[in-house]
Amino acid sequence: MEPRSPTADEQAGMQWWNSLTEAARAKALEAAGWKSGGAWTPSAADAWTLHKKCMGLGFQEQWNSKPG
Repeated sequence: MEPRSPTADEQAGMQWWNSLTEAARAKALEAAGWKSGGAWTPSAADAWTLHKKCMGLGFQEQWNSKPG
């Protein structure tokens, strides 16, 4: 299978995550559901999804965006 390029949304999420400090990343993961000793660990993508929801950029914008 040939590797694919990231979508515009994935690229934006990577840029957002890379712009955060370590402390901000920890807070973003905590907000996405991270708990010490928890059975589930959220990913940077989970934190990005929550960030978009908090900023009012829900799934509608995701589905309507054109591939990058």
